[in-house]
Amino acid sequence: MSYKVRLTKIKSNHNNIRTSTVEGVTYKLPEVGDTFTLFAEPLDPHFDLRGVYTTEVKLVERIGNEFQFSTANSTYKLELLEEVK
Repeated sequence: MSYKVRLTKIKSNHNNIRTSTVEGVTYKLPEVGDTFTLFAEPLDPHFDLRGVYTTEVKLVERIGNEFQFSTANSTYKLELLEEVK
């Protein structure tokens, strides 16, 4: 199963994501102890895909279809837009 999601950077001490919001697909929702990966449309038209990867997830809070999770360097909000089978 995959998920269509919107990732929003709430707080970060770096600029690795380059945009504050990314909409795309993930195959696994955030879990403590795992990294989080999201695939989206590329920012550069010369590439086929944009990959967004976090460091290890330290804390996850889920409220309905939204997750707020923290890594060592950042805090994100993840909105679950659609479950895709």
